[in-house]
Amino acid sequence: MELRKLEIFSVVAYYESVSRAAEELFISQPAVSKVIKEIEIEIGCHLFDRVSGRIKLNEEGSLFLKESSELLEKLEELKAFGQHSKKEKRLRVGVSRTIGETVLPKVLNEYQENHTEPFKIYIDNVEKIKTELLLGNLDFACIEDCLAGEEFHSIFLSKYRLIPMSKEKLPEMTINTFLKQPFLLREKGSSLRDSFDFYIRRQGGKVSPIIESISNDALTKLAIEGVGITILPDIIALPLIENEQLFEVKVENLELISENHLVYLKNKKFTSAEEVLMEQLVTSMKKEPKTLKIMF
Repeated sequence: MELRKLEIFSVVAYYESVSRAAEELFISQPAVSKVIKEIEIEIGCHLFDRVSGRIKLNEEGSLFLKESSELLEKLEELKAFGQHSKKEKRLRVGVSRTIGETVLPKVLNEYQENHTEPFKIYIDNVEKIKTELLLGNLDFACIEDCLAGEEFHSIFLSKYRLIPMSKEKLPEMTINTFLKQPFLLREKGSSLRDSFDFYIRRQGGKVSPIIESISNDALTKLAIEGVGITILPDIIALPLIENEQLFEVKVENLELISENHLVYLKNKKFTSAEEVLMEQLVTSMKKEPKTLKIMF
């Protein structure tokens, strides 16, 4: 069985969508469907249940995903065996964009002062990092989400507030009034956006932002210009409130909470260099001010 087929299957299994997998892999939907059919014929069983035009990973598919994920990781190590036999393995770490913008620079500076082990950092939203972990392209990640499923091991690190922010100091409002405001939000697939959308759905509402961006910094600048209300993690929001660049929007019974987790594939074996950087990353985050709630 070809490695590429297993990689395509892993992405389809994660999204449970042929069209979404094709988009992520930059190949056609028919090509993705053909690969899945070839795999099912080759192993002699169906991996997905197909209902009303949608697919869902079945029991056999879940077991096959677990085995194929482990194999992909091993194959990636074998492909780089020549380089690793001559120099120490490069550690590949994923971080979500908020962590990359706030905590990561200090962590890397402290790490490099005392260690020379090579590393590569991948910064993206949570969905993209999940895909990279499944494909075996990352050793571990620090993200604002708990990855459910038997493929992942997630360790809770901390909780933090998500704070609505605006240029003007507004009176406290009801949730219905709040939902009528112009919103500047992160892209779908980011933990910050998913947490906000989940809360709004629980209130029976729906938000259509006037601007979406992958950058917290861009949304912050737009909010400062008075374009609309944005939602920021407290590690970014609190300094802005202190300097009166933005103000917290008070909403009745609104409590937006997100979490940070250390995640990696189950049965992952770490080298000594990987353990050093992992410990340094988590330990350094403990040093962040408690008011910012980065308490790992």
